[in-house]
Order: sequence, then structure tokens, then C-alpha cells
Amino acid sequence: MSYSSGRPRGGTPAPVDSRPGWTEAEAGVGWNQRFELLAEYHRRWKASKPEEMSARNEYLRRLKAFEDDEGDILESHLSDRRDAGVALTRKRRRRVLGVRRRRNDVRLHRATVCLARELPQLGELLFRFDNLRIKARLMLRGMSRHVCLHELCAAMCHLLNELDRDPDGARRDSKTILAAGHARLDAIEGYYRKAAAREAKLVYLIGMLAGVAGLMVVGTLVGFGLSRANVAELELTGFMFCLAAGALGAFLSVLQRMSSGHFHVNHQVGREYLMLLGVFRPLVGALFGLALFFALASGSFLQASVSEDANELALFTVVAFLGGFSERFAKDLLRASQEDVLGEPPRELPSKPSVGGTGRRRDELSGLAEPRTS
Repeated sequence: MSYSSGRPRGGTPAPVDSRPGWTEAEAGVGWNQRFELLAEYHRRWKASKPEEMSARNEYLRRLKAFEDDEGDILESHLSDRRDAGVALTRKRRRRVLGVRRRRNDVRLHRATVCLARELPQLGELLFRFDNLRIKARLMLRGMSRHVCLHELCAAMCHLLNELDRDPDGARRDSKTILAAGHARLDAIEGYYRKAAAREAKLVYLIGMLAGVAGLMVVGTLVGFGLSRANVAELELTGFMFCLAAGALGAFLSVLQRMSSGHFHVNHQVGREYLMLLGVFRPLVGALFGLALFFALASGSFLQASVSEDANELALFTVVAFLGGFSERFAKDLLRASQEDVLGEPPRELPSKPSVGGTGRRRDELSGLAEPRTS
């Protein structure tokens, strides 16, 4: 189904004067409010007489100004009966000296305030539409964002087309229209969740790459400082190897879980938070690697199980890598080191109470909540 872009069809368009499209008051509002003004001028033009060209010229002037501000209109539908509409726009990339400095900015504009006032039963549907629009704009990038916003625009175009075609029938068949609209949004939301999960993994991976690069720079500076300070009884080569091995072990661990499908992150926390988590993941692995390095360098830890002719640097590096790769492995070795150093086994954490067949939740057994009543 094709939808109109709001431009007049047929014949040669009347000339539009070169005055600015927006008035001073209109130019000061936000980009979505300007689209609401465009929908209002479109409705005025459709409500005017065919021989009156002033309303048409006013609309065309605003349309040109809107495209100058927001870019090309990819798809749109403006209502002929209400100040309502939806449009998908794309700004072209800017070039400076032949280099692209900005990616295509795809935006979804909507004017639906009058719909919520006229048809209150559409409130929940319009809320879901705005919610998905905001989530897609903040979380998705590239083709996934374009596809999601395009599907949202098509769903809203179909809704406005149904309301314009038969307003009285739309009120009578509002339940059918609402059911169809929610079904479309369910499908779009399913696509968004899958795309956002992929995007979250990519952002986390980029954060880990930044964390590894940062650790290499910081580790080099720390190693240079330690070499100049001439710290006694510190093997600088083993220190640096264990630092790098722990960070790379954490990085490879996440890659392995991503490839096997066992790595999940919550995309709803936002791109910045995911990036920060990814940056700190190699740091955790590096700290485990250094902790194991000092535990091994102490002399008593694993001394009985290591032969005298073993390559000490290779051993330290492998143990640090495994410590970064598996936090459970690192914790087990550190607990063993605690037993060797302190001469006592580490205290075991209290086991969780069994909840099988008791009819109570775990928080109820811990005294944090009242027992449930059947």
C-alpha cells in the first residue's frame, strides 16, 4: 500500500515565494513540534477551496522548510481531516574535505495529539507506538534502526488511513482497529528486541576492545615506571605477561560465550552503560591475573605440584590467562592460596535452603517476606 507524502499531485505546482518557511515563533520549537505544525497547515490546505492558493502555498513553504531542517522524506502520511500525520525522514551525511563526518540520521515524526483527544481508546496504542519509537532511536543503529522505524511508520500510516477513509466506521469498529494495531506493534516489538540484543552485544564487545587497548597503554606505562623505580624482587616480565594474559583471557571468555549463544546482556540499560561494562570486563580479568601472579610468586603456592625444570614465565602466563578466562578457576586457586598461606581452609558460605516441596519461596524461608497463603 502506498501512502501520500503530502505533496499536491497533478499539473504544475504553483510557484512558492522565497520567504522563509517558518515564522520566528515556529522556528523556535522542537523538531517534532514543527511536524505537528506541518500537519496543521496540510489540514488547512485540504479544507480550503481549490481556487484559494494561499493555504496551499503556506503548506508548501512549510514543507520545504521542514525538509531543509530534517532531510528527505522517505515515507509519510498526513491526514486530510485532522492535524495528524507521520513521516520518516533521513538526513544526508555531511562531508568535510571529502570525509564523511556524520552518519545518516533517520527520524520518525508523528503528530497524534488530536487522535488521543478525539479517540481516547487509541491512547494505549499511541503510547506503545511512542515507546517503541524512542527505544529504537536510542538503542538501534544502522539498518536495524531503519527497518524498525520504517515498520512503525507503516503501521501508523495504516491506522491514519483507516481513520480518514471512514471516520464513523472507525468509531464503530474501534476494537477491530485496535486489535490489528496491537498485533502489528507486537511483531515490531519482537523485531526490536532481537535487534537490540544483537546491538547490545556489539556495544559490549566494542567496550571490551577499548578496555584491552586502554590496559595495554596503562600496563606499558606502569611497567616503565616500575623499571625506573627498580622495585626489588619484582619480576617485571612476569608482571606484564600476567596482566596482558588476564585481560585477554576475559576477552576470549566473552567471545566464546557469544559464539555459543550463552552470553546475554540487558539492552534496556542503554548503550553508555553497556560500553562501560565492556571496558571494565578486561580490567577484572587483568586483576585476577595479577592476583594469581603474586600468589604464584610467593613461592609456597603450587610449589609441590610444579617440577623444578618447568618454565616459570610460561606457567605464570597460563595460570593468569585461565584466571581471566574463568572466574571460578581464579576463585578456586585463590582459596587454595589462602589455605596455604593462613594454614586454615576458607570458610564455606552457608548453603541455600531447599525449596522443593515446601510451597514457599526462597525469600520467605530467609524471613524477608510473609509466607504465601493458598
